[in-house]
Amino acid sequence: MDLTVENIERAVGQFYYDTSVQREAHQWLTVAQISPLAWTFSWELLHPQKSPEVQFFGASSLYLKISKFWHEVPPDQYGTLRSKLFERIASFATGPKMVLTRLCVALSSFALHTVPETWPGAVPEIISTFQQSNLPNCSPTQVCLVLLEILRVLPEEFGTAHLTQHRKGVVRHELQKGLEHVLPLLRSLMNPASPPEVYNQALQCFSSWVQFGVSIIDCMGLIEQVFQAVNNESLFETAIEVLVHVFAHPESPRYPNTVNKLLPDVLGMNTLLQRAIQEHDMDVCQSITRLVVTVAEMHSKLLLESVEKEDEHKQNVLNLVNMVLACTAVPGTYPIDEHSSDLVFGFWYILQDEILAADTDKSHLYRQVYFPTYVALLQILLVKVQYPAEDVYSSMNAEEKEHFRWYRQDISDTVMYAYSMLREVLLASLYSGLATVMQKSADKLQWQEVEAYIFFLGSVAEAVDPVEEEDQYLGHVFSLLPQMPCNNTKLISTTLYTIGSYAEWINHHPQILPNIIPLILQGMNNTEVAMSATMALKDVAQEGQENLRPFVHDILTAIQTVLASKVLKSRECIRLMSCVGYVVSVLPVNEIMQCLNVLLTPQIQELQELVGQEPSVSTRAGIVVKIEMLTWLFSSLDVKREKEGTTTTSRIGAVGVQQPVLLIVQQLLPILHTIMTKWVADPNVIEAVCDLFKKTLRTLMDDFAPLHTDISTMIAQMYNSTTYPGDRVC
Repeated sequence: MDLTVENIERAVGQFYYDTSVQREAHQWLTVAQISPLAWTFSWELLHPQKSPEVQFFGASSLYLKISKFWHEVPPDQYGTLRSKLFERIASFATGPKMVLTRLCVALSSFALHTVPETWPGAVPEIISTFQQSNLPNCSPTQVCLVLLEILRVLPEEFGTAHLTQHRKGVVRHELQKGLEHVLPLLRSLMNPASPPEVYNQALQCFSSWVQFGVSIIDCMGLIEQVFQAVNNESLFETAIEVLVHVFAHPESPRYPNTVNKLLPDVLGMNTLLQRAIQEHDMDVCQSITRLVVTVAEMHSKLLLESVEKEDEHKQNVLNLVNMVLACTAVPGTYPIDEHSSDLVFGFWYILQDEILAADTDKSHLYRQVYFPTYVALLQILLVKVQYPAEDVYSSMNAEEKEHFRWYRQDISDTVMYAYSMLREVLLASLYSGLATVMQKSADKLQWQEVEAYIFFLGSVAEAVDPVEEEDQYLGHVFSLLPQMPCNNTKLISTTLYTIGSYAEWINHHPQILPNIIPLILQGMNNTEVAMSATMALKDVAQEGQENLRPFVHDILTAIQTVLASKVLKSRECIRLMSCVGYVVSVLPVNEIMQCLNVLLTPQIQELQELVGQEPSVSTRAGIVVKIEMLTWLFSSLDVKREKEGTTTTSRIGAVGVQQPVLLIVQQLLPILHTIMTKWVADPNVIEAVCDLFKKTLRTLMDDFAPLHTDISTMIAQMYNSTTYPGDRVC
């Protein structure tokens, strides 16, 4: 189509109202915008009789030409273009707003290209032009709004414009000179006497200039006016947004004295916060939380330096941190009843990081000052981390449950930060709280409370030194676990996860094994917690094989029973075979083979049956699972495992003792040959077999020699039959 006004109008209509050709219309309009003809049709599309969509396209095209194709404008046309922009902005002063804003952005782009050479003093001229103008059919309020809109988008356009480094510096200097005209104007308009829409627009304009780079020390008066606007319900959201930008500015930490002067105003919002919490106004809670957390995060060094002296500044920063605590403790379940407490987690990390990074003497002082804060935080998080009532949780959709899971993980990380501050006091508190909860009568005991304490214990497991940490609290905790109510799968799953997290600690404190092994074995029979149970058993077995010697029979019996029941998923079965390897490795070889004979015979028989069947998708899946079960057994079954902590490559075990893995693989060779014959063209099966060979070699090392010929033959058969990608090669 030709680039005529009529065709453009038709394409705009198709873009907005005809989805069948929307894509084609968009492509055609994009080409039209970059055409030299856009300098002409853009003005025609801005005719008052055109539709708002067409007018908006005209304004957008004009902005694109000015911002991206400035080189097409002859210098002698600069003055004419500026005059036409002012005229069009005046004609759209009463709307539509989207067209007016786009024209204001176009004028801003024009200014960035022409200051200061062609248009010196652009900012004061824009202000004086609209202050002295009597626009037709426009009230003084509307004229003021137009002026504020231009001044709002001007620094925003500077932030997004693609200018050379030199040009950017020149333009920034000119805009900074304009601040001496902008700030007094905003000061005069940001007061209760102004119409609400003007006050709101002035706040937005001030926010743009703050982000441009107005120093906090240069606009103290304006900031005080913004704090006053917070108390106006219609201006609340905009005022909070401005204050967030003020305190989040990268330069603001350079002015700690100024921030100290503003802290009382921030603390004055505590009344609003408490009222919002009482009235369950979560939008207000979220807004105040954003501001409080921004102030606290950006000025974390101030929070520390101010507590070094006993004065009003110390009390102010402590009150600010208490506000963060209040924001953390906002009632309700995230993200159902509230959606603001997740904003605080970054601050708690930053605070403890600053404390720990300080010089030793100062760090000790900071720890003392903020010790009660972290104790209080721990108690708050014990409530926030709890699962809601069963009916509430079941009513949550998948996305809400996922957000809640992330939220609990953030809390877990925060508890880890708290542990770095509280150390054994945290463990003592968790043990004391758990013991108290467990003493409640059955009708008053809520599983959510118990789960919260155990979840927190799991959160700090990584930081607990398994050797140096005293076991008085953890030992008592693990002694309580057998008394735990076992009527909820989430509680059981968390308990099993926590047991696995402490596997290294348990290895150094084997006396608690009688308390936890029965819990793990019971969990394996419950399909809902089987994953947690098998992971816990694997972790405990891997860390402390020798300590499990008294429990070998019970563990193997439980594994045999659960495998025979066929209730577990494939990945749990595979994991259990890894557990078997770790557990039996402490036994004499003859006992190992007796145990494995009982345990593996059904598995190998099933593998033989699958191999004998005609190839199919289900058969392939079954074969791969059985091979992977054997693979993970071979990776953990090693009677000559290297001693932990040795610096030599020597392996323990009697000289001449045969590795059980060697004996098992020798028995499997006929089956493996058959698999290679029937499934050599299947990459999934071949990859599983190759992985089995790798794990076998890694375990046997020098003892692999008797298998060398057979396995080499099978590998050669793979290469001769089919070419596999690099990651399939043994």
